[in-house]
Amino acid sequence: RQLWGPEKFHFATNSSRVTYSVNCDSAFSGRQLWVTTDVMRSITRLATVAALVRGATAQSAYGGDGSSDTSGWYGTVSGGVSNTASGYYTVVAGGYGNTADIAYGSIGGGVLNQALGVVSTIAGGQQNEASGSGAVVGGGVQNVADVAYSTVSGGVYNDATHYYTTIGGGLLNTAAGLSSTVPGGRENTASGTYSFSAGHHAVAADSMSAVFGFQTSVASADACGSMGTSTVHVCADNGFFVNGNPCCYDDTSLQDAVATLEETVASLQNQVQQQAQLLENALDALAAVQDCCATTTAPATTTTTTTTTTTTTVSTTSTSFSCICGEQCILDDGTFLGWCTAAGDDCQSAPPICDSTTTTSTTGVVDTTSRDDE
Repeated sequence: RQLWGPEKFHFATNSSRVTYSVNCDSAFSGRQLWVTTDVMRSITRLATVAALVRGATAQSAYGGDGSSDTSGWYGTVSGGVSNTASGYYTVVAGGYGNTADIAYGSIGGGVLNQALGVVSTIAGGQQNEASGSGAVVGGGVQNVADVAYSTVSGGVYNDATHYYTTIGGGLLNTAAGLSSTVPGGRENTASGTYSFSAGHHAVAADSMSAVFGFQTSVASADACGSMGTSTVHVCADNGFFVNGNPCCYDDTSLQDAVATLEETVASLQNQVQQQAQLLENALDALAAVQDCCATTTAPATTTTTTTTTTTTTVSTTSTSFSCICGEQCILDDGTFLGWCTAAGDDCQSAPPICDSTTTTSTTGVVDTTSRDDE
């Protein structure tokens, strides 16, 4: 096979491993070395034959700078620098300082990643850790999936710390409840069982709760929290809209108006209660009066007629008297005798015809009302 520049293959064998390296002179340094599939197969065969000739067993494969470790049975380091595949059937494809030291762990690349759980996987990134069985970290920086079957797809400083938890990405998110989910965002926490939190500073602490935080504050004290089991809570600084229409708008002035209206309604209700009590008292009093009137004997009916006429009382003890013509003659007991005669010395049953020269009597009171009015 043709290689660009002089090369030298070196096979080193011992009781546990077979390694090879390719060294190029200074003129070739820095140029890319392409190796075909046939070449790799030939190298593998040569390494196996060399190991068998020297009495070794081919248990692991290595490619890289010579500083990597493949001490695990059937462990593989395909390339990179200072990588370790120390668990059974572990794989480190490349990168720098990556470690897969538990059975079936795998790291695709990146820097200083650790696959420390059985069947754990890290695709790449930097300083990520997958320490739970079946845990997965897709990439990002300093993400941790440290419990069985937990997943962090990416992002920075995210922690999936319970079984079957999922973090899609974002910054400083935590999925700490069983089967909880944080799709992304910043500083969100899903600590309740089957809980869900998204956005910014959303905390789903109750079971089967969902919290959506869309507030601008970054203070932990202002976090949007769950409202109880099986609840959905949305925190939004500028309102919540459905089909373009505002819903549940968080406006202080509106809240004050509602509070004032509630106070007014309470005052009116109090007044209505007072008026109702007064009406009830009045009805009770009316009923008492009706009862009293029903049990009391009604007095003799007396008809009083008010007129502008002044009557004259005529004494029956007098044998002679004088009166004014046309004046009514009424005894002290109220008996009506008639009208004063034209002569003014007696009473008659019919009104007399009087002239304008009639004088005032000495014993009666002049009737100043005309006869027609009477």
